[in-house]
Parts: sequence; structure tokens; C-alpha cells
Amino acid sequence: MMKSSHLYMTFLVVMCVILTNCERNPYVLAEEVEIEYYDTMRIGDWISIDGVKFTHQDNYEILKEDSLNSQLVYEMKVLPTTNQKVIVPGVDNHQFDGVTNRSDIAFALFKALSLSEKNEIGQFYGFKGHTLNLAHGKFIFYRKDGEKIKVMTSDGYGGAVRKLK
Repeated sequence: MMKSSHLYMTFLVVMCVILTNCERNPYVLAEEVEIEYYDTMRIGDWISIDGVKFTHQDNYEILKEDSLNSQLVYEMKVLPTTNQKVIVPGVDNHQFDGVTNRSDIAFALFKALSLSEKNEIGQFYGFKGHTLNLAHGKFIFYRKDGEKIKVMTSDGYGGAVRKLK
């Protein structure tokens, strides 16, 4: 009996160590979510919405310009960073750093969500609020099937994710 309780305690200690070493990201689970961009977005920052991960890249504008089908950018699940590489056509195709403001970052995610796969009820996500909110880098959205949305972000993400409902 003593040996089995010792084995059981060892198992519990090992499980606690494993669970505390697992990397977990906090998440928001809500029927209605507001996303507001307010800070610097870096390469590799990401936001996951219902299991679809959107990663921020500094070559977003180049990808958009180079693709014949702008839909390709949204299929790649990429979003812009705050600092972007910009190529000026002409002599030597000079590359400069450009700045993407928070409204453009919010609009890129808004557009990606509005172009997401459709199901039997049509567009998967619905949006609320005034479109001028996009100029301030924020928008509100919900799932049209009434299910809750799960949103996770990388550590230090430059946007706030708020549960509204």
C-alpha cells in the first residue's frame, strides 16, 4: 500500500512539473470582441482567432503589391508590422522603411476576417460599430452562428483584445 501511494505522489509531482512548464497564452472567450491597436507591432507578433493564426510581417506591402491576386495575402494569414519594407520602383528599386499606422493594421485584420471562409449562413463573422472606429485602429466583431470567439495573442502584443459580451 505504501509503495502505490509513493508511486501516485511521484506521478502527481511529475504532472505538476509538466503542466507548469507548458507555455500557455491567455485568451479571451466571448460572443462579441473588440480589438484595438495602440502600440508597435513587431515581426513575429501574432493573433489567433478561433484557431486561425495571423502573423505580422514587415514585407506585407511587398506581398500585397507583388501578388496578382490580392486574395493571396489573406490566404497566407499575414498582417503588417508597424515598420514596413517599401520598395520604390525605378532606378535600382531602392528599399526604404515605411510606417504602418494602427488604422491600417486594424483594417488588414478586419479585411482578412471579412474574407474568411463562408459557411451555410454566409460570411462567418459580423461586425458592429461605426466604420470610423477603424481610423482609430479598432473594430468590434462577432460570430454569425452565435458561438463564442476565442482570441489569443503573442506576449507583448501591441493591441488590446476586449470581451464585450
